[in-house]
Amino acid sequence: MALSGKHDLATVEDWVEYIQTLHVREIDMNLDRTREVYRRMLPQGLDAVVIAVAGTNGKGSTAELLSACYRAAGYQVGKYTSPHLLRYNERIQLNGNDVSDADLLAAFKLVENARETTTLTYFEFGTLVAISLMDQFKVDVAVMEVGLGGRLDAVNVLENDLAIITSISIDHASWLGDSVEAIAYEKAGIVRSNKPVVLGALPALKALTQACLERGGLVHQLGQEFLTDFKPNQPTWRWSSLNKNLVLHALPFGQSDVQLNNAACAIQALHLLAADLPITEESINLGLKTAKINGRTQIVSSNPLIILDVAHNEDSVRALARYVEQQAPQARVRAVCGMLKDKEIQTSLMQIAPLVTDWYIASISGERGSSAAAISTIVNDLYSAPKLSSKHKASTTVCEFENVVNAFTSAQESAEKGDCIVVFGSFLIVADILALFEQAQKLARS
Repeated sequence: MALSGKHDLATVEDWVEYIQTLHVREIDMNLDRTREVYRRMLPQGLDAVVIAVAGTNGKGSTAELLSACYRAAGYQVGKYTSPHLLRYNERIQLNGNDVSDADLLAAFKLVENARETTTLTYFEFGTLVAISLMDQFKVDVAVMEVGLGGRLDAVNVLENDLAIITSISIDHASWLGDSVEAIAYEKAGIVRSNKPVVLGALPALKALTQACLERGGLVHQLGQEFLTDFKPNQPTWRWSSLNKNLVLHALPFGQSDVQLNNAACAIQALHLLAADLPITEESINLGLKTAKINGRTQIVSSNPLIILDVAHNEDSVRALARYVEQQAPQARVRAVCGMLKDKEIQTSLMQIAPLVTDWYIASISGERGSSAAAISTIVNDLYSAPKLSSKHKASTTVCEFENVVNAFTSAQESAEKGDCIVVFGSFLIVADILALFEQAQKLARS
């Protein structure tokens, strides 16, 4: 079926807007439609080693760590993640580079022709675009981040060779369930019978392990089948696999040591797939050093220290707080924050509140966005609660702003030498500030 009436879709932005109109719902948890189009598009399937990466937190970082190690080993690597920060192209990387507009446009048209009259959601269409590009470029390995849940996520139309579940906590409760047991069941949906599944959730969740075993997965649990060993203030760490008696010494932390569990899961996966994709310790070291993902413990300025992080739930904000303590133990911490109202805002902000002296709260527009006033109320309630231990209770300031650019500008103007500005919360918040720095870099180069 040829494209008809869509000759005006000349840019990536045009297509991104168009594919959001193809289904009446933003999310439709059903694989039948995606599988139907996938089979029309690639009846022979994707000829690559497929790694599916799911989890509440850490899946994007784990996907990048895997991708970087395989790139260092000389393989052709495709990586699919979501959401993007600045450009749709970021979602699909081929050998570490964002896909080009020209290749992306061709893939949009290919999927549209294969779609015929089948309705697809925005994410389903984008997943098929990623698969078609990986087929076109004949990748050796496709690292596929699962966007939501697992069992009914569009990525699950692929028959993966190995699954990774990085962590389990409450998120997207309206879709996945309001208990870790229900979420574990959905995440375990990516597990394949007699194929390895690497679990990074600590402590081990009986529900997750049981769900994986019921699906016939060969379970490899962090803390059991493989271990990490590191000491505070040391520049390296050690990974070991108990069932194969393998030990890797003096491994680099890479972007930050808050990624340690993710790196351990990635290394376990690399070794489990070594029969098909041999890899050396040197390549693993180089991959860990060079792996980089925007918006995760990303330092964009050293004076004042400015950290960007898309942490937006309890576990990820806790990890961010630990990173801030490591990087700026004596600093006055100025937090620029905005959240979506369907998140556990109070529980999340409680993790970093003891460190923060000044809050710059930004509103997020749209139906899902939370107002600055609503978040400010939560923050003020946190500091009035007796259970919050903070040396800054008496001196903490909380300011509200219409948008994050205004909030960040105010934080910059108030910052003094030695301060730390941490920008976190929704992807929308981090994206707007990252865009400011990118614009400044372009001006500096011109």
